[in-house]
Amino acid sequence: VTALVGYEKTSMNTMASQVRVKGPDPFSVKLVSTWIDDIGYLRMVLQTDPEPAIISLAKSVVQLRSTYLPEEGGQQQLTLRKTPVASHASNGPVENQIKIVGGMVRTLRLHVNRCYGVVLDSKAPMMAWIVRHSGFLLTKFSVGPRGRTSHEELRMVKYTSVVLPIGECVIARKSGEHMTKLSSQWFEGMWLGRTIDSDEHIVGTIDGIKMARAVKRVPDDKKFDKKIFDGMKYYPWATTPEALALEDVGDEWTPTPGCRGCLPNPPLGNRESAHSTACKKRKAKFEKKKKDEAARLPVLGPAVPVSYPPPSTARITGKRPLSE
Repeated sequence: VTALVGYEKTSMNTMASQVRVKGPDPFSVKLVSTWIDDIGYLRMVLQTDPEPAIISLAKSVVQLRSTYLPEEGGQQQLTLRKTPVASHASNGPVENQIKIVGGMVRTLRLHVNRCYGVVLDSKAPMMAWIVRHSGFLLTKFSVGPRGRTSHEELRMVKYTSVVLPIGECVIARKSGEHMTKLSSQWFEGMWLGRTIDSDEHIVGTIDGIKMARAVKRVPDDKKFDKKIFDGMKYYPWATTPEALALEDVGDEWTPTPGCRGCLPNPPLGNRESAHSTACKKRKAKFEKKKKDEAARLPVLGPAVPVSYPPPSTARITGKRPLSE
């Protein structure tokens, strides 16, 4: 699992998330920026180890936040500092917090394995949400040496929002949608946690990741529906079918979900122009993958004919050959 962990030692605020690639990925940059917003300090020092990928990510975050003007007044100052090579003592607090996050991840994974009768591997979509939820739980409920949680240190109040076991199936209320009188405002899904900024419920469904204002628990015999679990194939960085299709191009080209140009009977006009932006990006990624695979194959020269000697006419007998 490629995970990104952040720790603010004064408030003990913890950020943990699985990332798709190392370095300044847009998802990683937005994740760190949202975490800094949640902390709320006007001046911060972003300390990292000397690995080039994490330094590049930190520089992208500093560049992004250099244009922010918080409502409290004044421009937020975010400076970058890297630790010496092989100096584990410089990152002592975060190194210890990484171990705690790892223990929480293993605990939640065992919980999901037992509830659904599966064995999650590192590439399972559920693992990405487990890593994310581990940091959330430590921030909201882990009590520090001063007898307060990180949420209490920053907000001066206890965190009282409803938190359910991760992976439990729920009925969630749609947010911000005006439905007709005959349409249901509730949908089934799997509870995956809460958002950092708006504190909404994160619900995973077969159709993607959705946010909800309220959720209702279901009877015990329906809390862990294997059909919903198998249909939830989305990641924190790919929350829609289109984004998921863009992530997984596969070895063979398949039509992009939701693209009109990939339909058997596309609309009138230029077929290429009917393809969606996500489909074009996925096509470019697929062609690049094929090109990279072809470049890794050995280059073979022209076939050279091989001449073999004529077969021997000697016969094998049981007699010893005569000496000269």
